[in-house]
Amino acid sequence: MEDLSNLLREHGMRVTRMRRTILKMLITSNRSFSVPELQAHFGDKADRVTLYRVFWDFHSKGLVERIVDIDGVARYIYHDDECKALHPHFRCKDCGTVHGLPQLPKSYMEAMREHLVDSAVLWFSGTCQDCLRRNRLPINK
Repeated sequence: MEDLSNLLREHGMRVTRMRRTILKMLITSNRSFSVPELQAHFGDKADRVTLYRVFWDFHSKGLVERIVDIDGVARYIYHDDECKALHPHFRCKDCGTVHGLPQLPKSYMEAMREHLVDSAVLWFSGTCQDCLRRNRLPINK
């Protein structure tokens, strides 16, 4: 937990038990979370406003990426410092895991330099390989 505390301090945040707990969940789970999901997980231990504030702080300090999924739900995913380049994500609708996909081609990024981009969301949704295998469904090739 000391590494989590250091990570929070490095990003200019005060260390609290709730911030450490949520950050640990984000780092170790390989999935994104929404505030309602965490509210259900924590129950009476954390109110909705606290969870929104934690995610707001994490996002404003660059610890997490905020992505609005195809259902209009804001989801948050942790990215380490090596994962800051713009790249698409794939979220499994069955198990909730999120996979970072390869970075966009250089030509694509060069073309975007001609514009002032305020934000970008590249989000794919479907069923991951593990869930396809578990449910014995065909995998796209």
